[in-house]
This record gives sequence, structure tokens and C-alpha cells, in this order.
Amino acid sequence: MNKKILILISFILFFINSYAEPINAKFGIGIKGAYTLIDPVDFNDDFSNVIYYGYKNTATNPATLKTLTGSLLSAMGEGSIDVKYFLIDNFAIYLRSDYLITEYDDILTLDQKDVLESHIVLNTMYFGLGVRYYLGFEGIKLFPYISLDGGAFMHMQSYWEISATSNSAFTVTNQTKYQVVDFTDMGFGGNAEIGLEFLFTDTIGIGIGAGYRYADLPFSYPQTGIFKNKDSNGNPVFNALSIDLSGLYFGGGLALYFGVIDKSKTSQTTQVKTGTPQQYEKYGDYYLSKKNYNFALRYYVAAEKQNPSAELYKKIGLCYYYLKNKPKAIQYFDKYLELNPTDTKTKNWVDKIR
Repeated sequence: MNKKILILISFILFFINSYAEPINAKFGIGIKGAYTLIDPVDFNDDFSNVIYYGYKNTATNPATLKTLTGSLLSAMGEGSIDVKYFLIDNFAIYLRSDYLITEYDDILTLDQKDVLESHIVLNTMYFGLGVRYYLGFEGIKLFPYISLDGGAFMHMQSYWEISATSNSAFTVTNQTKYQVVDFTDMGFGGNAEIGLEFLFTDTIGIGIGAGYRYADLPFSYPQTGIFKNKDSNGNPVFNALSIDLSGLYFGGGLALYFGVIDKSKTSQTTQVKTGTPQQYEKYGDYYLSKKNYNFALRYYVAAEKQNPSAELYKKIGLCYYYLKNKPKAIQYFDKYLELNPTDTKTKNWVDKIR
């Protein structure tokens, strides 16, 4: 990537982080439900091959078998839980577990007779590790996020059953009457997700998200019955080597947070760094930009004691205002206005909050 682009992205992320509202917690748990789209093309092709190539040699009219089609795998339900630990404000590592499930039943008919039953069950678990970054908005507990994770997918009693019935279309033998494919192999993949959480309090909220999952799980057909069939060139007819569960997903659920920090108590026991009035004011400006008004207030007051000024009175008034101490805020705004009576914008605003 171009070096200038990397520098620009780094600057944007630094700027965003400087003004982002932090999530006030050390741990979080997300519980979601989702709907995910899949399109395992090779496996879906083999579904049709079972009908035609599996029974054409014993069918009374093989051409009619080409008209038989069944359901194609296209979607799965999902339940998800993630456990987050915040390394710094708004940046967390998390453990994620997903449970993906779908079940398809088909009864295919020909000449008004049932000729084939198909039953597909997919129960798949995912365990992964990832990172997530949140962006907050001042004054509201709304947190967009982006996350990436990777891990392992494994089947939990996933299988495909095929049962043929005796009728005029097929000559069914013991080998072809019932076939089953068990999915047991593990695969690796991951998720890229964007979403949005809204917190009602510091500890509970709701979230929605959408993402893309990559999951391609290998498997092999049993070399029995119809699965031994080959084409005219001697190649296997059933040639899917994996079942692809990749696709888009979207859903929502609960967001829970723990380890909330009482910032007011923390600030009271924190010692102010020693320095000049200018340094105190600089520290105060930093904490004001981070919306840590208790810390900012302590530094501004320290600067005021050594070198009071109109701007310090205004900044102290702002801190008290955001800390919901309106009488103290108005007291310092009045001090500021005594020294700056021409600042009508501030005066009008103070009059409104009196």
C-alpha cells in the first residue's frame, strides 16, 4: 500500500480515537441471532447428480430424471456469543463462538410417484479469536464498530441421507436404496463484521451487525453404492471436495458490559502532576478533549491557583457544567464574563442555563 495512504489512515484513526467516546467497561458479552446466506455450488451440483447419474442406468426412462430437482442449500440460522476484553479505550480482543444450523427435506416425484427422499442436516460450530474497534459519539452511547476474527469450524452430527423407493422409474438395489454422507472434517476460516451498538446504560444495550464469513469445510464421499459412479472419461461424478458455508450474514441481539469504572472516585484519588500553570492548563486541555472532566477540572484549578485568567474561568465553568454542577459552572462563567463582557454568545448561553 502507498506510504502516504498509510500515513493518512494512521492520522485519521488517531484523530478519531482522540475524540471518541470510550466504552466504560473492561469486559463485554455479546449475544446475537443471525441469518446467513450460503451458496455451496459444487455440493449443490452433486445434489442433482445423485438423481440422474445415480439411477440413470436402472431407470426405465433416464431422460425424465433430468427434470427432477430438489432444494439447493442457500441459508443457515446462526446463534453467536462473544466475550470481549478491552486492552485500551474502545479496542478489545474477543473470543467468539457461533452455532450454524440448517435442515432441508425433499421428496421428489416422477409420474406422480415418490422416487427419492433427501434429508440434509448441517450443525456446525465455530470457535475463533479476533479484535474489535469501537467508535463513540459525544453525548450519546452509540458505538459503531469493525471487527475481524479467525478460527476453526467443525461439524456436530452433520449428514446427508438419500433414500430411493421402488417404482417404475428405478430398479432399486440394496446398495442404492439408502445412502448416507457424514460430514466430519474440520475447516478453518473467519469473519469480517461491521455493526452498531446502542447502550441504554453503561452495562446493557442492543446491537446489530452484518458481515462476511469465510468457511470451506472439506469432506469426501463414501466409495459405496451410487457414489462410485464415474462419467464416460472415468472421472468421479460426485466431485465436490468441500462444502462451502461462506456468505453474508446479518443479525442482532444484546450487548452486556462489566467492570464499569467510577471515574469520579478515580479522579479524586489521583494526584495532579506537578508543573507550571501552562503545563497544568495543557494537561487540562488534554483531558477535556477526552471528556474526562474530573481530571481536566483538577488541572485547571491547579493552574488557576498559580495564574488565574479569563480562559481558565471559562474552562473550569465548562467542566462543572458537564459534571452537572450548574451553580459552580455559572459562578465561573460569571467570573469569565466580568473580564470579557463583550462575549455576548457565551453570555446568552449562560443566561439560558441559569
